[in-house]
Amino acid sequence: MPGALRRMALIILTFAILAVGWLGWRLWVAVHAPPPILSLEVNGGEDMRLLPGTPLIFTVTLSGSPGARAARLGTGERPWHTRLRLELAEAERPIPWKPSILGPAVSIGFGHDARGRPTIEEESRAEAVLDADHVHTIDLAVGPEETARVAAGRYTIVASLTQPLWPLWRWRPRVVSSPVVVTLGRAAGAAVSPGELDRRRLSDLADYYLRAKRYEDARKTALEILRADPRSGNGYITLGDALGGLGQNADALESYENALFIEPPPGPEAEPPTYLIERLGEVQDRLSGH
Repeated sequence: MPGALRRMALIILTFAILAVGWLGWRLWVAVHAPPPILSLEVNGGEDMRLLPGTPLIFTVTLSGSPGARAARLGTGERPWHTRLRLELAEAERPIPWKPSILGPAVSIGFGHDARGRPTIEEESRAEAVLDADHVHTIDLAVGPEETARVAAGRYTIVASLTQPLWPLWRWRPRVVSSPVVVTLGRAAGAAVSPGELDRRRLSDLADYYLRAKRYEDARKTALEILRADPRSGNGYITLGDALGGLGQNADALESYENALFIEPPPGPEAEPPTYLIERLGEVQDRLSGH
């Protein structure tokens, strides 16, 4: 009997050593594997000079590193983006604003169909697939009311991603993005003209209000843009979007038509009015009851 117990204890000890060794190996692989790629932009750039009262839209993008093992992050109860945090790079503490989610998280998958042709699939999902074939993005916004209350100055900000400790064999270290810089204040923006700062503020306000579905605020901002530049095509488009959101479709149609007849600025950046034509069609369908 004692011999059988010793053999049983030896077997259990052997399995325990193997399990600890396997877990240690998996942790070593996780620590030394290429980390996920986390990137951050603010208002479409990486170094922005803005006036207080300008909304901030932080775009966070997450994907897997090429050559790394595929992994998954997030569940229906806790989506992947709930593990994100925006913080001051120097102090590793939260930014002085409370960002909110602006629109759903978007997951883009790249693949091929049965004929080998490239395909792109876009959806909103709670789970992020971390490999080279998927890109996940979400926008976190700080409203103009909040940026108007903080002190002017230079803020260096990063996005960080923490991953769950369990199961241990799937754990990965904290991931941090490259920093973005937000400089708030008119005096700080010496390299940017005051007029350009004001135009940027109005443009960013219009984008934020429309995406946040604050259509009355978007309408007022569009009128402010048009007062500054009566031939602003973007001003008329913003006004049309705001009026459409308010259910004023006839007025929205008129605003889109005004934008259509404004000659775009010359140069290589001029684009065909695809978005405008699409919006015109949508409003016309609503007016006709389709």
